[in-house]
Amino acid sequence: VRSEIRWRPLGPVAAIVPWNFPLQLAAAKFAPALAAGNTMVLKPSPFTPLATRLLGSVLAPVLPEDVLTVVTGREPLGARLAAHPGIRHVTFTGSVSTGRAVTAGAAASLARVTLELGGNDAAVLLDDVDVDRIADRLFWAAFRNCGQVCMAVKRVYVPA
Repeated sequence: VRSEIRWRPLGPVAAIVPWNFPLQLAAAKFAPALAAGNTMVLKPSPFTPLATRLLGSVLAPVLPEDVLTVVTGREPLGARLAAHPGIRHVTFTGSVSTGRAVTAGAAASLARVTLELGGNDAAVLLDDVDVDRIADRLFWAAFRNCGQVCMAVKRVYVPA
């Protein structure tokens, strides 16, 4: 038995990132895409375009030309970008409603889609919990970044 694995880049990847962590999530999307040999079109939230444009200008001198392109604008730019026939993969972080629009746009060209949508996270406390020890951690799990994090704790279950 003989097997063979061939690596081929997908092609252009569209990354649509939210306002709450524009640089961190942009880097988490473009680093693996570029490492795999793909090019990327990066679209930030319309609320944080300057940070992402600055990131693009900082990286431009060290990347090959046209490997990373930053586009900015208001919706429906994300859905239109996802629908572009040259895009082979779309990665999106944001709301469920915008995720649906992005997926619908990508469906026309059968582009692959990766979605990271809003969370609905809970904390479960067991009978043996040390409330004094866990209270501060629960507070920060719920309200870090003013609670504007997809994995922020939204409810706490405690024993009766």
